Amino acid sequence: MASTLRSSFSDCAGTVKRVIARNDATGWAVIELETDGGSVTLIGGLAFIDEGLRVQAEGEWICHPTFGDQFKVSSARMFAPVGSAAIERFLKSGAVRGIGPVFAKKIVERFGDKTLEIIEREQWRLRYLKGVGPKRIDAVAAGMTEYRGRMEVMSFLHGQLGPLRAQRVYDKYGNDARDKIAANPYRLIDEMDGIGFTLADRVARDVGIGLEDPARLQAGVVAVLKDAAAQGHTCAPWSKVRARLETLLGSETLADRALAQTERAREWHSLEHEGETYLELHRYRASDERVATLMVQLADCATTLPEFDAAKALEWAANQIHIQFEEGQGAAIRGALEEKVCIITGGPGVGKTTILRGLLTILEAKRLRVALAAPTGRAASRMSESTGRQAETIHRLLEYNPKAGGFQRKADSPIDADVIVVDEASMMDLALAKALLEATPLPARLILVGDADQLPSVGPGNVLEDVIESGLVPVCKLTTPYRQAANSPIIANAHLINHGIVPDLGQNTTEFEFIPTEDKQQTAETLIETACRHLPDEGVDPFADLMCLVPVNKGVAGVEQLNNVMQQRLNPHAAAQLERGGRRYRVGDKVIQTKNNRDLGVFNGEVGLIRRIDTTEKIVTVMFDHREVRYSFGDLSSLSLAYCLTVHRAQGSEYPCVVVAVDVSSSILLTRKLLYTAVTRAKQRVILIGQKKAIHIAVSEARAYRRHTLLKSRLQSQRQQARPTPSE
Repeated sequence: MASTLRSSFSDCAGTVKRVIARNDATGWAVIELETDGGSVTLIGGLAFIDEGLRVQAEGEWICHPTFGDQFKVSSARMFAPVGSAAIERFLKSGAVRGIGPVFAKKIVERFGDKTLEIIEREQWRLRYLKGVGPKRIDAVAAGMTEYRGRMEVMSFLHGQLGPLRAQRVYDKYGNDARDKIAANPYRLIDEMDGIGFTLADRVARDVGIGLEDPARLQAGVVAVLKDAAAQGHTCAPWSKVRARLETLLGSETLADRALAQTERAREWHSLEHEGETYLELHRYRASDERVATLMVQLADCATTLPEFDAAKALEWAANQIHIQFEEGQGAAIRGALEEKVCIITGGPGVGKTTILRGLLTILEAKRLRVALAAPTGRAASRMSESTGRQAETIHRLLEYNPKAGGFQRKADSPIDADVIVVDEASMMDLALAKALLEATPLPARLILVGDADQLPSVGPGNVLEDVIESGLVPVCKLTTPYRQAANSPIIANAHLINHGIVPDLGQNTTEFEFIPTEDKQQTAETLIETACRHLPDEGVDPFADLMCLVPVNKGVAGVEQLNNVMQQRLNPHAAAQLERGGRRYRVGDKVIQTKNNRDLGVFNGEVGLIRRIDTTEKIVTVMFDHREVRYSFGDLSSLSLAYCLTVHRAQGSEYPCVVVAVDVSSSILLTRKLLYTAVTRAKQRVILIGQKKAIHIAVSEARAYRRHTLLKSRLQSQRQQARPTPSE
């Protein structure tokens, strides 16, 4: 009878008597609430609620087969405790930093119902308590201010964002969170990982922003364009934007009204390209135009460097490094010596390293200053190993310093080099290419080296391919693997894949192996056993020498689930751990930065190891390529486990051993370029796990995942402007 009566209720209010169970990793909690009608059990996202607080919750009554009536919470607001007993219970819970059970009892005995008011407004009266000095008073006051701000923010955001996201928002903005979000809830889309337009829009409803509000309509368009940028596009067709807007905003009318604001929009514009209308954020047009201008200027500017007799230089370099250059290699070196800007592209084993060694030998003999760089730390390390010279990340070459405002090398303080060589250039997104070109002195030579057949950059843009297709600069494309490389099963099979030919999957070797599975569940289980048991038993270090790659983030064979299982298998007994935002971090974990954090100086795609977790200072220390980065808890949302990565995120990296899941459940994402990129991440051994059908799908699927970019046309337009036709 009680359950039938209670099922009609949708709210519940009272004082928290005790927290029965709590899981900070998921935000789930079970609490006992004292109400006017007696004790009630609340369940749901309540992990931030402490004993003694008053709670007003909305939800529904359910009847648990074992525990009886429970109130399942959908949203909750909390308020300060009232009365001496509730205040003492609250302070004893340890919720307020600086106050423990003994001190809580002492304060409440002295000040009673006015205890919280005294702590917040008349702290000086605490000095009358025995043993309490100025430092203790300041600590208690600061702890109460922090808690009050957190409580207000969590109550404000809980209903729309849930406890975990609300906690992350508080970590980010602190006590100013409510004011900042009330002024512009759509800022959450830009500034918080995992919060898109839909969630921000819910918060907007709470602060009174209507469905037809211009701010909401503009935020919708910007959100669609930023979602496109997250997939690598720098612009998007009008038709696709409109279709997505209709879903986001809720009607065709609102979608059309949002797009009608284009002419007066602050963040985007429209333009015609090849007979179709595109929408583009202003920032990408500015970057595109800057890259195009600088590239043309660099290519056209006369050099102050000495001229080379390429034939003699090649013969001399061959004798110096004891190598006979093949015809394609010689042509590439001649192009690099003679052209202001050139591109050398080709797959594994085609001689790019040999070309660089010969080229660098010649340039150094002329006493030219040469800078070697790559987009990521791992790619830079590989470049150093293969050339025998010091290479660094592009960010380090440009002297990135977050405290000084970003890149220190720019037009007025260019890179101190005569020749700049960038490896893994396909990984350069638009923003990084712009920064590099701005810091490249006009008399210098720029040589871009990469594999145009790999997946494009993680960030927006398709710079290398756009520059190649523009015809602006000479391109040397190497296609034939040379003698020793051609004998490597990894390289041989990578070239087969790239040419649309399925490797012989029945011919397993110690370097290239295929393990068949029936379905995605077996694929995931086999990958885990291979990475966590079989390969370590063979002496493979899963932290330094191994990477598992999959096409997708979600699902049983996706990055998220695989990482959680592999963490438990490979790093179960860490010295310290932390649960934050639904993720568990442990000392010793392999992690990856998933978003540029210019304040910390760590960038998308960097892989490191957690060295320390300090829960007192709320700092997690990660080692990236011999440098430590200290993350506040609020910055952890962009730090993920990296025992397993998507193929896209692994670009530019090489590992001795790579395990790749190729399953038909991911067929929509399986392409030739993706499989080719995955296989070429391995230096010594590749293990493919999945179905032959999935590999056939990938190899036969030659559809080019074409990014929507406008750099190619802008480069061509800039070239025409720089060199008018005779009729002009």
